[in-house]
Amino acid sequence: MERANGESMKSRLAIFAFAAALGACSAAPKSSAASLGGDCLAGGDSACASGRCLAIDSATAVCTQPCAAASDCPPAFFCAGVAGGRSCLPRELGACAADADCPAGHKCDVKASLCYVPVQRGPCAPCTSDLQCPAGGGCRAETTGERYCTAACGAGCAEGFTCASGQCVPSSGTCRGLKPLCAACRGDAECQGFGNLCVKNLVSGEAFCAKGCAGGGRCPPNFACQDLSGAGGGPFQCVPDSGSCQGFCDGADDATVARQCGLGRACDRANARCIPAADGRLCAPCADDDQCSAGGAGAMCVVVTQKDSPYRGETFCGRDCASASGGADAAKCPAGFGCVSLASDHATPPWQCVPSRGTCVHGTGGQGDACVHGAGDCLSGLCLEYGAATLCSAACAASGDCGRGWRCCAVSADGKSFDCATAPGASGVCAPSDGQLGDDCAPGRAPCETGYCLDLGTTHLCTRACGGTGPSCPAGFHCDKARETSADGTTGASVDVCFPDGGGDVGGDCAFGPAACQSHLCLKKPSGNVCTKPCAADGDCPAGFTCGSGPTVDQMTVQVCLPPGL
Repeated sequence: MERANGESMKSRLAIFAFAAALGACSAAPKSSAASLGGDCLAGGDSACASGRCLAIDSATAVCTQPCAAASDCPPAFFCAGVAGGRSCLPRELGACAADADCPAGHKCDVKASLCYVPVQRGPCAPCTSDLQCPAGGGCRAETTGERYCTAACGAGCAEGFTCASGQCVPSSGTCRGLKPLCAACRGDAECQGFGNLCVKNLVSGEAFCAKGCAGGGRCPPNFACQDLSGAGGGPFQCVPDSGSCQGFCDGADDATVARQCGLGRACDRANARCIPAADGRLCAPCADDDQCSAGGAGAMCVVVTQKDSPYRGETFCGRDCASASGGADAAKCPAGFGCVSLASDHATPPWQCVPSRGTCVHGTGGQGDACVHGAGDCLSGLCLEYGAATLCSAACAASGDCGRGWRCCAVSADGKSFDCATAPGASGVCAPSDGQLGDDCAPGRAPCETGYCLDLGTTHLCTRACGGTGPSCPAGFHCDKARETSADGTTGASVDVCFPDGGGDVGGDCAFGPAACQSHLCLKKPSGNVCTKPCAADGDCPAGFTCGSGPTVDQMTVQVCLPPGL
């Protein structure tokens, strides 16, 4: 088993990637005092020559000193407002005093002295700054480490939210998804409870929500508490003894059971196992019409008779879909089903709802999983196009049938995608409720409607193509080039997409690589790599820079703006 952190999208856009290990101070002694900017994670204040250690987060702490203005700090440091007063901080920690201190696509929240991606998001969206959240709201930090946007209560909060200290917060205490134990997942954000992770069986490729069991906590029957690191350090999660969640269920309502077990199946809750339904519901196994009568008047036991079908001989309960005039009425069938004649001429009654793929045998994909081979990959037998991705969906009549983060939409005219501008009626399909420009698209979040997920290193956000005959970018974004990256990590062709404004100016820090620069040119410099840009003369460069030949971090020698002393 391992923690699942991949993406089900066919492709994503890799702009740049970096990992910053940031953490808290402890009291362990250190052999020698560290200078300004030095690591003091293991020693706290006593590890620093200045006597002041600042914890950035749980994995990084640096030596700092008090300041009142930028002139109080040495080069490569700036005076930032932090807990306990203003302090000198190294620019490469994601802290800032101005937009120029931040990587491309980021701006500076001057009040908080940190870089953030300048996109506006709704309540419960992940955030790093109040400036990303609705007016009157803010970026709330829970003790678990979760951070999300809130909105002012105003006239009241939406369903599922409670007003606390003037802000609408989730009644569940988390903005994580509500998928229960063993539900199929693409990332941790989908799993109920902040400590519950999306884990993956490395042999079968199956990914499902586990349950945190730190400290040897109890697990349900037929589950065991496993250390996913394999080295005793955790995280510890309850996973099935068999290593698979196939056939597990705990749903109490039909919509949940359908998502967990698939078509024509019921849940034996006493044993938490999916079993064939015996109530005549659509797709329940049958031997004769009488076994289907409980499913509705006119329901019949359908037999697959196509000679070339791998499911020939399969029997299942259909549903009457004859019109008042005796013809076919496809509107009586749910999404993923068609109204088919069982007569020998295939044009006269009886008419029955049968799966469009010709079988009720289901795959293993849960709602939101990729269905690259079509409907046969999905428990529901329903696979929809979503931008560049194809995802398993489910039939619905209302958004409550779909689960949190999903909405019930009408099926599009081609039957392959969805139309959320039209009322779904009784034959809707579940579609992700997010995925618009600027929305978070990290694993476990809703995929992007356009299929383009932009990796900024600090976060993932939905973007769209631009330039040429395509639409222009909205305010706050500009058209820039990115590399298309497939799920296996291989890079493809360059594509023009909308990229958030901010940062990456000449002289800005590019410790994380050339994509941190607006020009994509990062100059190799002994005291710290900086962004630069092409030039023909000194006049093309900012004050203090000269135009000359210099080395970049990707081993090129180019004519660029050079900082003093290089």
